[in-house]
Amino acid sequence: MILFCGIPSEPPLAMAIEAAQRLGVEHAVFHQREVERAYIVLESRHGRLGGALRLGDRELRLEDIDGVYTRIM
Repeated sequence: MILFCGIPSEPPLAMAIEAAQRLGVEHAVFHQREVERAYIVLESRHGRLGGALRLGDRELRLEDIDGVYTRIM
């Protein structure tokens, strides 16, 4: 899964999101202007880092995120 971070309407980020959709790549979008609706929980178990990221109504396991594309303004 790819996590896109920034303002989704900003052209480079919008193009990357559209490409992921077109290719059927699993992805999620962290909209920086909606940061008040997001939270992250980090945990360490047996020397491994894990946790969860909640974006609105969607919760993602950090271990399921393979890459992050960030264009934070």
